Amino acid sequence: MHLLLHALLNKPHDETLLEFMRVDEMLVDIGDDLTDYEDDVMVNSFNIYRGYIHLYGRAAPEHLIERISALEAQRAKLLLQLSEDLQDKIVQRQKDAATEEGADKWVFPAPIFDEIKYREEVRALETGN
Repeated sequence: MHLLLHALLNKPHDETLLEFMRVDEMLVDIGDDLTDYEDDVMVNSFNIYRGYIHLYGRAAPEHLIERISALEAQRAKLLLQLSEDLQDKIVQRQKDAATEEGADKWVFPAPIFDEIKYREEVRALETGN
């Protein structure tokens, strides 16, 4: 999408910046999926953490931590390849985005291994049955 935007605006693009943004967006998506995990289970929606749980069972958090660590390392390496001005802007944007206490931490919800049962229990609680 970023390449399309550059093409539409007839502006040159920076391959390193685009790669940085791709990796950063993957990390943001993982963070969103961790935050929305229970809601996604309730509506049977795609969620990367759900996928890891289906693939790796109880070892899912460790596998996802490995993936996050690899992406964070790649992101840090790419950040250093950007201009100092751009680095400063990115770091400031991250600080502005992480305004809540603990927003800069990865929080893993307890894995739900029996999603059908979980949905039934939550619906029962919601309806008072």
